[in-house]
Amino acid sequence: IVPYQPFPTADGWIIIGAGAERHWQRLTELIEMPSLAEDDRFRTNPDRLQQRQLLIGILIPEIQKKSTATWLELLREAGIPCGVINRPEEALNDEQILARGMIVELEHPAVGSYKSLGNPINLDGTPITYRRPAPLLGEHNQEILTELGFTPDEIAKLMNDGTL
Repeated sequence: IVPYQPFPTADGWIIIGAGAERHWQRLTELIEMPSLAEDDRFRTNPDRLQQRQLLIGILIPEIQKKSTATWLELLREAGIPCGVINRPEEALNDEQILARGMIVELEHPAVGSYKSLGNPINLDGTPITYRRPAPLLGEHNQEILTELGFTPDEIAKLMNDGTL
């Protein structure tokens, strides 16, 4: 499907999925280049796929002319699938992400308080609990190797050799 990819805007990034012909037609109108929809090189999705590099090279400068917020509003009003691509700091402070509890603050014995991804599954009447922090590198090596059948002497040798 072309175009169906991230695009830079004047102040960030968005993803546009204009695979259906009606979406493609509307996109050409939004970028004020409706003649692209009638151009034989880009008329159908197979045509656009064959000319992908050329087409994307035409679209990028046009999309870069407007802000992310402007594009999202225009694309959504036109019914074209789209979304913002957040930088990490934006994702961590997104209103919807925070409202759903997708970012949680946890305690770790080595690093103290830190933010982490929360459980994406929320069930009524089943509160989510976080029992322990992520393990440190190698923290459970002995337990795992013992379960795999290594003897204490073999584990000690691996540790002394610097393998673990």
